[in-house]
Amino acid sequence: SIPKEGTVVETTWNEITAAVAAYAPRVLGAIAILGVGWLVALGVSAGVRALLRRTTIDDRVVGWLRRDPSRARVDASAGIAKGVYYLVMIFVLVAFFQSLGLTLITEPLNHLLNQVFAFAPKLLAAGALLLVALLAATVLKRILARVLDGSRFDDRVAAESGDGARRVSVSNSIAETVYWLVLLLFLPAILGALGLEGLLAPVQNLASEILSYIPNILAAGIILLVGWFVARVVQR
Repeated sequence: SIPKEGTVVETTWNEITAAVAAYAPRVLGAIAILGVGWLVALGVSAGVRALLRRTTIDDRVVGWLRRDPSRARVDASAGIAKGVYYLVMIFVLVAFFQSLGLTLITEPLNHLLNQVFAFAPKLLAAGALLLVALLAATVLKRILARVLDGSRFDDRVAAESGDGARRVSVSNSIAETVYWLVLLLFLPAILGALGLEGLLAPVQNLASEILSYIPNILAAGIILLVGWFVARVVQR
């Protein structure tokens, strides 16, 4: 017997209704995960940004990268907070698609998260080395600047050069040179912690050449000091 057309339509409609009713809780749960996860990502991002701004990281980045702090401001805290936001949203999207049963989409996202977490220890190690390098460079710079300022090194250089009207900040230049030299010496270790072998070799060669040249600079400084002493004796 051939079923009537109305019976077929009613059966199909019942099947569609049952499928929608069975799938609706999953869709609603996925939407709830997406909404709550988005709010959590916004909250975490705002918290990270507020915490970083309390540490005045923006002013420090401007001081490291630019001589003139009055130029366009570098909002480093906003960039880091945005990165945290996108990272949290990747977790949210993975949970969203998994709740829908769309594992084909979650596989590349899970692979991305695995790569991020595999790289996280290297990034933390490099960050710790960078922090130590900045601390050591800053301490040495301040100590050297205070020693040279206490000995009135700039005044003596200005007096000997006969240009006393214009103050030449030689001590500041020396302190800045020591600061960047310390950072350069730490740079191979930081690149090694990140696993950037392509950049590590040329930086190591550069650091080795600079270290091998330092004895020549010290010898030249001693010769210059002795020559200046002899010249002063002859002048007297």
